Amino acid sequence: PQSMKTLHTHSVLAFLLWAAGSGAHAQENTNAWIRAATNAPAANATIATNWSLNHAPTNGEVVYLGANSTLDMTWDVTNTVLTRWVQAEGYTGMVTVATKYPGYGVLTNLQIAGDCVIEGGAWTHVANAGNTVQTDWLRVTVGGDFLVNTNAIIDLLGKGYAPTKGPGAGNSTGRGGGSTSTRPGKAASHGGRGGATVTLTNYSLTYGPVMSPTNLGSGAEQRGGGAIFAEVQGKTRIHGVIRADGAVQSAQETTAGSGGSVYIVTGEIEGNGYLDARGGSSCWSSGGGRIAVILTNSDSFGSVNMRAYGGSDVWDGSAGTVYREKKSDGHGQGIVHVDNGNIAVSMYTPFPWEVDPPASPETTSEVVHASLTITNRARVALQSHLRMRDLVVVATNTVLNLAENT
Repeated sequence: PQSMKTLHTHSVLAFLLWAAGSGAHAQENTNAWIRAATNAPAANATIATNWSLNHAPTNGEVVYLGANSTLDMTWDVTNTVLTRWVQAEGYTGMVTVATKYPGYGVLTNLQIAGDCVIEGGAWTHVANAGNTVQTDWLRVTVGGDFLVNTNAIIDLLGKGYAPTKGPGAGNSTGRGGGSTSTRPGKAASHGGRGGATVTLTNYSLTYGPVMSPTNLGSGAEQRGGGAIFAEVQGKTRIHGVIRADGAVQSAQETTAGSGGSVYIVTGEIEGNGYLDARGGSSCWSSGGGRIAVILTNSDSFGSVNMRAYGGSDVWDGSAGTVYREKKSDGHGQGIVHVDNGNIAVSMYTPFPWEVDPPASPETTSEVVHASLTITNRARVALQSHLRMRDLVVVATNTVLNLAENT
């Protein structure tokens, strides 16, 4: 789009003028990442010599990453509101945004007053350090527009709970000799349930809110997916990928980590990229995670693909949830989609969820004013009597199991 093209051209010009020694940088306050390849200091953004202005970015500055240094960065600068973030196409490194869940560190939010442009390279967050608690995720607030372009990715694959940890943890006992049907393997759950050997009755449990998902994916033999919460005042453009998938291993007889969370509140959204919180496909495949996109100033989701599919292999996982809310819907009155991408699975998605469910789903559940759409071979099983605004079951291969509930 023209507005983003103009923004990028202007920011690159500002940097070139700075490099030429003009006074333009004083007006732009552009602080460029220049971490040297030879005898490079640590990747921390708090190290002054990593920056063109010889200090870590401060309030009101523009952060610029480009081809001048493509080395990785750990963003650990606290108590700072940036004017803009510009990550040019020439940057090919990884930025680890070291934000913490509230109560687990000082840096809880990357704050950008204007636009955030990611045209090259990647963002991620630190792999969750908490053994049984959530400590690490990606939290960003953008006062302008937010772009993840075609050659960029926010990659949270396997950044969630450690192996066999989390509310929906699987196990790591599946590998070994003999038929997989006789071994007690179970993958991790989150929005969808993880696959398990048919003789097991103690499946890993689903958890976490549907409309404001901020939970990490749980681990089995592999880690769960990470989590991102982005609040954008302007327009979010997704031409690349944001993924919070559960991790898998190349070895066949393994149990996969469950998908994490992608939660975006934005004025508008457009693009043809991907928001993913998929379960991992392994011998014991995991459940999908949760995605929510809430629009505060628009009724169009563009052509952005949102996928919380369960993994599929010998023992399938089930689909997670995707919540979409338009401005015209009103608060809490959007549509919950359970969609498995036409992947045939045998496992059901418990709805609403199993760990700490609402006390009175008929009246107090967060989804009571929302609609539910089940499609593309998803299978849903009600956990209790449940009241919602509307229900749509699409296609003959889609199943809603009332389980004696209404």
